Amino acid sequence: GDTSGMVNDSLGFSVSMSAEFAIVGAPKADIGANTNQGAAFIYRFINTKWEVLAKLIDHKKIHYWCIWCI
Repeated sequence: GDTSGMVNDSLGFSVSMSAEFAIVGAPKADIGANTNQGAAFIYRFINTKWEVLAKLIDHKKIHYWCIWCI
């Protein structure tokens, strides 16, 4: 899946950082056919750039609001 944040995903709406890690919310990310379901991305700063470690989504599609409050 895409981990770069598409236009209108609101990637970066919420950010939490600790040392070389960051969790970045994209509350309006489309997941499959689910418009604005939301996602969060875990990044790690390695050498000179941020690399995506994981994309987190709610597979049950019931807690879309949790991405707003990372």
